[in-house]
Amino acid sequence: MGYTLHLSAGVTDEQFKIDPQASNRERNWFHVEWNLPAITLDYDFGNGTKLSMKNFAVLSSRYSVEQTDPVNIPDDGGFRDLRRDEYRNYGSEIRF
Repeated sequence: MGYTLHLSAGVTDEQFKIDPQASNRERNWFHVEWNLPAITLDYDFGNGTKLSMKNFAVLSSRYSVEQTDPVNIPDDGGFRDLRRDEYRNYGSEIRF
């Protein structure tokens, strides 16, 4: 499941302090998908001895379409940057 949001952009620091959702760049968009699967195994051997095993992953992506010119240059309706990022991280933890 992903989310698409309008980016606040094209504002100065002072304008952002007044309204963090303000935007002078109506064509800037951001889409993100986060998938965080995990499997956990806990086993109690008795006498205070336990085993815990966790396997997990981050399988995500982020896309943004934006005009990246300085804020004092208005959006002329021209070229915008498409930025794509993919995240693939895996991990395991075992405690005995």
